[in-house]
Amino acid sequence: MKKFLTVSAFVATLIVAQGAMAEEQWCKPGGPVTAEQAKTMLEEQGYKIKKMDSEHGCLEAKGISPKGDHVEVYVDSNDGKIVRIKE
Repeated sequence: MKKFLTVSAFVATLIVAQGAMAEEQWCKPGGPVTAEQAKTMLEEQGYKIKKMDSEHGCLEAKGISPKGDHVEVYVDSNDGKIVRIKE
């Protein structure tokens, strides 16, 4: 019985760890919109972009919103649309 509980606890730990490592995909990566194009589009809307990266399958822009807030803006590289804004 003790061995069963030990194995069960180990398996449960692996399942939880795997879920924590999995990244939710908000976008399908590899679209035609480049990071530079997304940056230009956001700057035309009043954002001041400090850094471009990729996360959750999207292009991620870190910078300042037109209102002056620090934000992370996620852009779909397939169509250039803003998917999510984190303040």
